[in-house]
Amino acid sequence: MRICAVATSALCGVMLAASTARAQATTTMPDSAKVAVIRRVLEVSRTAEQMLLVMEQSLPAQRASNPAIPAVFWDRFIVHAREQRGVIIEDLVPIYDRYFSLEDLTGILRFHESPTGRRLLDATPLVTRDAMVAGQRWGAKLGEEVAAQLAKEGLLAPPP
Repeated sequence: MRICAVATSALCGVMLAASTARAQATTTMPDSAKVAVIRRVLEVSRTAEQMLLVMEQSLPAQRASNPAIPAVFWDRFIVHAREQRGVIIEDLVPIYDRYFSLEDLTGILRFHESPTGRRLLDATPLVTRDAMVAGQRWGAKLGEEVAAQLAKEGLLAPPP
């Protein structure tokens, strides 16, 4: 039971987008023509795959932050997320309906189907990976700078 509680806490950040999407979902569905375009946009933009990629890339940090959670949990979690990718798509349909008109969605779809849009989609996983590494380096540098400043002020012991 403790592992489940810790795992649930650890995954809060990873699953925030999905839970927020479900909580904000409208109760009325848009017309079927708009739903079809929304689904096509989500498919062409590889939305579920992008979300899974972010989850997968955050798992090493989650594992490191939660050593009490067995590796098998994380392995099964990502397998389960892959199997359940359709759930997040269903949660996104009413959100896209709320924020985009049919005209907007048609334009988004045209862009993603264009050579530039396809290039963006192909490069996004690589950009995401490299941006996460850059963000980690930046965060580590900021942490060192703040720690050094606090040590200089006598509010934190200097690093060994």
